[in-house]
Amino acid sequence: GVPQSELSSVEQAMVETEARDGFFVYVTNAKRQTLRTLIGWTYQIRQWIEQELEKDSEMIDKLATFQLFQQFKKSTLVDNMEKRVKTMEMLMQIPGCSEKDAFYITEKYETIRQLIDGFNRCKARYDGNRNRNIQWKCINTNCDKG
Repeated sequence: GVPQSELSSVEQAMVETEARDGFFVYVTNAKRQTLRTLIGWTYQIRQWIEQELEKDSEMIDKLATFQLFQQFKKSTLVDNMEKRVKTMEMLMQIPGCSEKDAFYITEKYETIRQLIDGFNRCKARYDGNRNRNIQWKCINTNCDKG
């Protein structure tokens, strides 16, 4: 195969997603192509469900409602540890971010959203201090000249 050093970080992430998580990654070039692909997959899934229902008419009673699915998803699949692991995996895709770095980052910021919010708070504080320092320097420079 192609050496990992020659793959772009996006391509490398796609390959790792397929290998690690078992997800099939399909790349499209435009919104229309994405929409056509999703419509095609939806149609194929519908055909498969209809075929299965023809084989087993009682299968419809075994299917979960959307509300039941959402309740199950919230109660069992999205716990704090899973969020942290997923965040760590995303952070480790950044060149130079090791597993150890990702672990320490997720100690304080459990999700990417929390990390972005923390960054924005720090940036606002930095910009405010920088503006005060610039004003102070201008005032002192002007006072020295006078």
